[in-house]
Formats: sequence, structure tokens, C-alpha cells
Amino acid sequence: MNELWESLKRVMRHYVTWIDRKDMSLNTPLTELGLDFLDVIELCMEVEEEFSIEIPHEQEQEWETVGDIVRCIEDLRNPLQPLLATEDAMQRIVEAHRIILEQEEIISEALEELGHGTSL
Repeated sequence: MNELWESLKRVMRHYVTWIDRKDMSLNTPLTELGLDFLDVIELCMEVEEEFSIEIPHEQEQEWETVGDIVRCIEDLRNPLQPLLATEDAMQRIVEAHRIILEQEEIISEALEELGHGTSL
């Protein structure tokens, strides 16, 4: 992300000349940088050119902070990223379910040993 961040700062400093490295973070609202609707459209074109991507108009309209732009670029440069995140989450859910089943089995065995004969 450092390379992406540095490239984006360079594009934004070129577009918004007064931006200083210290003045801008991922949380900086675009309005705080003095960008209006038309500025964001122009910035979007600059970003598309710099990163060789095509940004859907709907995504561009969702940009509120510098971080939104970074996430958009990351997603478009690696279109599988949302799927990978979903797959990772699914793997964690499957693992948690496996652990729960193991714990239920251990509890059932312990109840049987105590003579309760009740299973979960």
C-alpha cells in the first residue's frame, strides 16, 4: 500500500497544489481539501490514468475521504480481493463451527460419564 499511497499523494499534489504530505491522511475528507463534485470527477480521471484502471461512476460518487480512493484503487487493481476476504471469513466460520461441534461432543461425553445420560 505504501507505493499506492505515495503515487496517490503525488497525483493529488499535482492536482491540488497546496497539499503537503503532513496535511493529508487516509481519513482526510475530500471536501477539507477543497474538492467539489467537478474536482472529484477530474481527480478520478487522473487516478484512472495513473493507476491504469477504470473507475465506475458509482464508485467515484462514494468517495468521501482519501481512504475511499485508496480502497477503490486497491479493489480495482485486485478484483478478487472482496472474494478473498469473503473466502477467508468463510474459512474462519467453518473452523469456529468445527470447534463448537468438538466442544459439544466433549460436553456430551462428560455428561454421560456423570450418569446424566443427557446429550446436547
